[in-house]
Amino acid sequence: MGFSTQNVVSKHTISLAFLINPWYNYTKEEMLMSLVLNDPWITGKVRCQNGYVYIDNASWNSEKQQSDHKRQYIGKYDGTTFTPNKTYYRLQEEYKQNLIAPKTGPVPTDVCLRQFHGATYLLDCISEKTGIAADLGKCFGSLASQILSTAYYLVVEEGQPMYRFHKWGVTHRHPYGKDIPSQRSSVLFGLITEEAKMDYFKYQAKRHGLNEYLAFDTTSISSYSRLIKQAKYGKNKEGDSLPQINLALLYGEEYMLPVYYRKLAGNITDVKTIENLLKDVDFLKLEKLKLVMDRGFYSEKNINDLMKRHHKFLIGAKTSLKIVSHRLDSIRGDFVTRFNYNSELKLYVMSFTEEWDYTEEKPRSGEVITDKRRIYLHFYYNDQKAADDKDRFNSMLDRLEHNLVNGTQDPADEKLYQKYFVINETPVRGITYSFKEDAIRKAEKNYGYFVLMSNGIKDPVEALRIYRLKDLIEKSFGNLKERLSMRRMSVASEENFEGKLFVQFVALQLMSYIKRQMDENGLFSNYTMQSLLDELDVIEYYQQPGRKHHLSEITEKQRRLYELMDVNAPT
Repeated sequence: MGFSTQNVVSKHTISLAFLINPWYNYTKEEMLMSLVLNDPWITGKVRCQNGYVYIDNASWNSEKQQSDHKRQYIGKYDGTTFTPNKTYYRLQEEYKQNLIAPKTGPVPTDVCLRQFHGATYLLDCISEKTGIAADLGKCFGSLASQILSTAYYLVVEEGQPMYRFHKWGVTHRHPYGKDIPSQRSSVLFGLITEEAKMDYFKYQAKRHGLNEYLAFDTTSISSYSRLIKQAKYGKNKEGDSLPQINLALLYGEEYMLPVYYRKLAGNITDVKTIENLLKDVDFLKLEKLKLVMDRGFYSEKNINDLMKRHHKFLIGAKTSLKIVSHRLDSIRGDFVTRFNYNSELKLYVMSFTEEWDYTEEKPRSGEVITDKRRIYLHFYYNDQKAADDKDRFNSMLDRLEHNLVNGTQDPADEKLYQKYFVINETPVRGITYSFKEDAIRKAEKNYGYFVLMSNGIKDPVEALRIYRLKDLIEKSFGNLKERLSMRRMSVASEENFEGKLFVQFVALQLMSYIKRQMDENGLFSNYTMQSLLDELDVIEYYQQPGRKHHLSEITEKQRRLYELMDVNAPT
């Protein structure tokens, strides 16, 4: 029976725990074998030479006064598949037979430890509560503890590079319990497969995506690396002039936890991402998806595709859309009245049931099916938004006019000039211009209005509540992305980028839970996320030979913080 090294990662046939000596100059083949073969019964170093795999047990020869090496051959390795021999299975069986059943109660230890435990204990509880630890274990086997430890480090040590893990790993209790040198973290990132990632997303989506709306949004990540094929120049949301990739994220609106992401080329616009998202959702086996999206994702095709798959949606809609503008023109005169004022929202609100002109093209025959589908349009008017819209619109026109007069027009503003200006240029008089009054009045009459469209939410108050959570999630992700140093990434290979991105996604899940609890309990008035983690991090774990472990004193303030995080304090 052979074990593929690719299958090892996703099927976990053999343990993946390993410890690479950073001072040894490993070949790529030896390094991979060290990853694949380090089961507890293997007492020496795993080596691979000319396709033969052996355990190298070093010892001291007192007679010769020199080191000695004893080799045990355990199989063959062809670069992708390890084929064990009889010695491998014999050693494995001997280890199993010699195991002693653990005793109940405290387990004596011959190791003396003193490590910080409070912050990592909190992360242990969160990863168990949210199913992160369980799902990583099912999808990544022995790699799960290393992924979790790396994610813990990213959360607890804000902005620190991976080469600093050694110091942190020695002084803190964490799932892997060993050092992860910078060289080894790169190998770890390279072993995170697409198959295992998608399985993880599938498990997480089932936990959080069945009964709640999922907010869908994209963000950009700039990269210094020239090795990432999807890094392209595009409309950068951070204002960077670097190549970028776009990251599409699904966030649960109830628990405010990310459950899925996919990497997009940097020049892909938001409106084009829905089609592939729906294909991925089919793979994730979410039968009826409920999506919340901003108006950048709106297109007739996207709405039709969502309806075709019977997914529910809530999306921002532009006032210029025909179905929206027609209804708004008919109600604008009577909209801002006491009758339509909602005291809970402090907004003017009106809702209508409309018919959507649904179309679907049969892939084989090309036949186009048309139908009427019900949708709900929710209209809102805000006095403050009206004032803000007015200031923003006039500032935009002032900027365009200033650049036009000074001959410094931005090519990106070409459509705006066409929409709001009449521009003439002659050799004698140069550039002359005037404003398109009709276009300006059309924009001005919509100051303060915004519209939501849904095929599942009738209540305008509920629709706005859910949509506002999407805005909170978007802002929160921007803050967390900054904390995880995800705005600009530099990696050595495409595989390392993919793996590092996944580990940062796991860290983002942990941080999202903490942020939600801090928001709900008003903790940001007294703490930042870092200061809260620091407050808990000083709790120490003591382990002495022959005795049960114990913890340092836990203050009432620390117990209260654990309670507000909805976890039990450590005992």
